Amino acid sequence: MDERSALAALADRVGEAGDDAAVIDGLVLTTDMLHERTDFPDGTTRYTAGWRAVGASLSDVAAMGASARGAVAAYGAPAFDGDDLLAFVDGATDVCAAVGAEYVGGDLDGHEEFTVATTAFGR
Repeated sequence: MDERSALAALADRVGEAGDDAAVIDGLVLTTDMLHERTDFPDGTTRYTAGWRAVGASLSDVAAMGASARGAVAAYGAPAFDGDDLLAFVDGATDVCAAVGAEYVGGDLDGHEEFTVATTAFGR
């Protein structure tokens, strides 16, 4: 089943679900998941990964005609390198600042492959 078919199958159970974002009481909410092997080309720095991952969610908010207010990220990696983690947060913070939003934190978890799930919201 492809993504569009999966969304169609969920439509009756998750009424507010959209392709990239949902609108609930005027709040636009979206989430994206990116993986090192499929979404970050070789040589992608953690700063660029933070910018790109959070930027993908901010873009979904903008595509709904909303003004982004904030974002969070769940950061999963095989090991936590302090420099990589700080660089990721710097990229996430900078992309939020570029659109007038705020990076407000997230979650850390061990994972076999560098994987990031981001959520952004706006009005």
